[in-house]
Amino acid sequence: MPAPYISVRLHKGMTERALKAAVNFIANGLGFPVVNDEVLIPAFLKHGRALSDANDYVCSCCYENTIPGRESFNPSASWINAPMVLELLLNNGKQLLTGETLCGEIPPFTCETFEDLLEAYLSLMKKILLDDIGALNRADHFLMENRANPLMSIFIEDCIANGKDIFEGGARYNLTGIIVVGVPNLINSLNAIREVVYEQRKVDLRTLTEALRADFEGYGDLRQSLLKAPKWGNGDEKMGRLTKYVTDALYDTVKAEKNARGGRFQLALYSFLVNARMGSNTGASPDGRKARQILTRNMNPTWGTDKNGPTEVFHTLSNIDFTKFPNGSALDLKFDPAPLASQKGRDLFGGFLMSMIELRVMQVQLSFVDSDTLFDAREHPEKYPDLMVKVAGFSARFAELGDDEKDEIFGRSLQRLN
Repeated sequence: MPAPYISVRLHKGMTERALKAAVNFIANGLGFPVVNDEVLIPAFLKHGRALSDANDYVCSCCYENTIPGRESFNPSASWINAPMVLELLLNNGKQLLTGETLCGEIPPFTCETFEDLLEAYLSLMKKILLDDIGALNRADHFLMENRANPLMSIFIEDCIANGKDIFEGGARYNLTGIIVVGVPNLINSLNAIREVVYEQRKVDLRTLTEALRADFEGYGDLRQSLLKAPKWGNGDEKMGRLTKYVTDALYDTVKAEKNARGGRFQLALYSFLVNARMGSNTGASPDGRKARQILTRNMNPTWGTDKNGPTEVFHTLSNIDFTKFPNGSALDLKFDPAPLASQKGRDLFGGFLMSMIELRVMQVQLSFVDSDTLFDAREHPEKYPDLMVKVAGFSARFAELGDDEKDEIFGRSLQRLN
């Protein structure tokens, strides 16, 4: 059925029978999202919800999490391209592909240490986030003055008691979401700069910037060095500390900000489908990615760079305090379905899901299809009219996807549990 949408909520108190039922349900391959109560309920409490309301949250079956009937929530009010912010920093505030100045001209600077560069990045990101919040609040004020929805308001708790329309802040909770896209690309890029420029000293920052402007033409050796730097998804502790530092700084920037309706701003860490469009507008990046190439989707490893299995991908995400990001996050994993045909394989997969609880990962979305089947389905779609895959917050028939989305599914590492 296309509706009602169903997700699986995991928690520490799950019985063995409930976990087995969840695994059997997920293993059917239709791509239901799996969310973690041990992260999301504390996240809601941290952001002002009462415990009774937090316990009653729902996953939209995409990435957004909300408390039905009690919130006025715009989960995707704006989208921030995190790798583009680094591009602007390194290119004097100008976009590489267009030369357009996007955030005011940034004078040439010298960063003697990697820490200097990191703080310069976070300072620029803070400016962009706060400017964005100002623009969103101006839009909210416009809606408060010029728009009303009395029908919706009577179905949202507290609007009548408060005597306010839902657009005026009448709901019990009034929230605005900002989505930060491309965090894996950003961390890969920052780490590559740290390794190649500041630790190995193969080039200076100026030469790196020239290589990015040239889309690595004439800088093949440098690009290979950047590509060889440790990548997101392999449990690298040094990258883990960098991830925590950056994501904590993002949260600290917005945690005290109020929207025009008197509620809070919440950040999300995912991309949905915009990773392709944002990538097409982004120049070459220090992780070795060439200009206009797709950004990594959601919190996934860049295609083919995760080498240590799905548990280490979880370990990478465990460096993020997801209670700071109740607006949502997602990890897409593609599993070989063969082991799940046996009870032993399903028990092993159940243990993997429980590790998601222990490592405090917010959400994972799963596909169960092997690479040979996907390759054959791409070449002969007529043979696989009902092959279902998880795309980006929704499932779809593989045969009906465009070439770019087929490449996205095909490019994900095939995961196995040992």
